[in-house]
Amino acid sequence: MKIEIPWAYYNQHKQEWYTNDGEKPFIDTKKFDLLINLSCSNMLREWHLSIPIRVLIDTDPLFTQVRNLQSKERLSLSQLHNRWFTFGENIPTGESKVPKDGFTWRATRQPIVMDDWNSPFQEVRKKFTSIIQWESYPSMTFNGLSYGMKSASFLPFFDFPSKTQTRIELALGSPSAPRKELRKAGWEIINPLSISKSLRLYKEYIQQSYGEFCICKEGYVISHTGWFSERSAAYLASGRPVVAQDTGFTKHLASGVGLLHFHDTETAIEALNDVMGNYSIHCKKARELAGSYFDSRMVLEQLICSSI
Repeated sequence: MKIEIPWAYYNQHKQEWYTNDGEKPFIDTKKFDLLINLSCSNMLREWHLSIPIRVLIDTDPLFTQVRNLQSKERLSLSQLHNRWFTFGENIPTGESKVPKDGFTWRATRQPIVMDDWNSPFQEVRKKFTSIIQWESYPSMTFNGLSYGMKSASFLPFFDFPSKTQTRIELALGSPSAPRKELRKAGWEIINPLSISKSLRLYKEYIQQSYGEFCICKEGYVISHTGWFSERSAAYLASGRPVVAQDTGFTKHLASGVGLLHFHDTETAIEALNDVMGNYSIHCKKARELAGSYFDSRMVLEQLICSSI
C-alpha cells in the first residue's frame, strides 16, 4: 500500500507555497515534523524553527566544514539545525581528512527517482560527457592546506585527450574556464546552458551520452570525502557507465563494472578502454547500481528513519 506523506515547499522568490495536494493556503509549519535544508543554502526563518526536526544536508563536503570553522555566519546557520547529513560518506566513519567542525555528521546520498531516468532506446553518441563548473567559488585554505576546485584537478589531465582515442565533451560553465586552451588540448566544449534550460534537455543530454567521464573538485579528492556526484547518479540511472575520479567513494559504492574509478591518467585510460570494450555489460550494471544505491524511496526512508 502506498502511503502519501504530506509535504510542502516554499518558493521564497515568488513567496508561494507548493504542496502535495495542490492547495496553497497559508501553511501552519507547526503541523510539520521535519524540515530539510538542502545544500546549506537556505536561511532559516523564524517560522522554520517551530518544526521539531531540522535537517541540514551538506552536498559540498570539506568546504562546508571549513566554512563552519571560518565563518561565524555559516556556523550560526548550521547550529539552527539539529540533524546533520553529508554526501561525504567518509566523514562519519573517520576515514576522511576533513577537519572536525563540532557537528555529528551522518551519511546520506542523492535520491534518484528511478522511473524518471529509465531511458528508452535511442541513438547514443559515441562520446563521454560531463557537466561541470570550472570554478564554483575561490579555493579555500585551512591549516596551511589549499583545497581547490575542478580547475585544480584538471591540471594533471589537461592534455588527457591526446592520450586516448576516446572523445570527451564538456558542458563547461564558469567565466574563468580556459575554453580556447582546452579545445586546443583536444577537449570538446559546449555551452552548459544549451543542455540545462529544461529538465527534458538535461535528461536527453545524459541519456544520449556514451557515459560520463568525471573529474572532481580537488578538495573532495585530497580530503578523501567519499563524495559522489548527483549527475553521476543520473548517468547510472540512465544505464550510462560512469568513469569517475576517486574521492574515496569506493569505500561505499561497488566499482569495477558500470561504475569505474581512476587516480591518474593511466588508470583513467584503462577504465575508459574497459567500458569501450564491454559496453553493454557496463550499461546494464550501471542501471543496477543506481537502483541499489540511489533509489529515492530507499534514500529518503533511510534519511527520515535516521532523523527520528
